[in-house]
Amino acid sequence: GGSRDPSSTNVCAVCGDKSYGRHYGQWTCDGCSCFFKRSIRRHMSYTCISGLNACTIDRSRRNWCPSCRLEKCYQLNMRPEDDDEFLKATKLVSESPVLVFISASERRSIVREASLPVFLLLLSSDGSMQKRHPRLPTCLERLGLDVEEIRLAVCVILTSLGQGVSSLSFASPLLPLYKFWMLRHGLTFGCVEKAQKALQQVDSLLTIYADRVAHLLSQPIKELLDSI
Repeated sequence: GGSRDPSSTNVCAVCGDKSYGRHYGQWTCDGCSCFFKRSIRRHMSYTCISGLNACTIDRSRRNWCPSCRLEKCYQLNMRPEDDDEFLKATKLVSESPVLVFISASERRSIVREASLPVFLLLLSSDGSMQKRHPRLPTCLERLGLDVEEIRLAVCVILTSLGQGVSSLSFASPLLPLYKFWMLRHGLTFGCVEKAQKALQQVDSLLTIYADRVAHLLSQPIKELLDSI
C-alpha cells in the first residue's frame, strides 16, 4: 500500500532498509509498513523481549523485538487515524441529504468523486492535523468546524462538484442555498467569519489533487474506495 516509487533512493525510517514509498506519512520498507498495519488492525499488544524497551531496530534486527519496533513507528508519528478519517468521509458523502433521492449505484459513483475533498475537510477540522502533517497544503487552515458546519460544508462540496461531475449536475442549482444556510448558521451562532472562511476553504479543497495527500494513507485511495 501507500505511494510507490520503484526508483526511490530513500531508506525506511524505521529500520534503514530500502524504501519504495510512503506509508502512514513516513518512508518505510514494505516489511515495516505491513508490520505496522497488521499490529494496528489486530490490536496487537507486545512485550519487549529484553525488558528494557530500548532494543535497536535496524535491517538485521527489525524482527527481534516487535514491541520496540512498534514503539519506533509511533515515535515517528506513524498513525492509522487518517485511514479512518477517509472512511468517515465516504460515509458523510453517502449520507448527505443532497443524495437522498438518488440510486445506490449513483451514490457509490459520487462517493468516489467527492470523498477526497471531504477527507481534506475533516483533516482541517482536526486539531492535531497540522502537527502530524506539517507539509500539507497551506489552504488546510484549522477552522474547528462543528458537526452541523461539517454537514453543510459537505453539501457545499457536493453541489459545487455538480458543475463538473455529470452524476451530480442535478445538485448545482442548490449551491447558493447551501452557502446561504452555512452563512445563516454562522450568523445564528455568532461565527459568520468562520462560515465565510469555511466557504473559501471548500473552494480551495476542490483544487487539491489526490497525489498531494496520498502519502497520508496506508494504501491508494482507489483501493480504499474499493474496500467500502
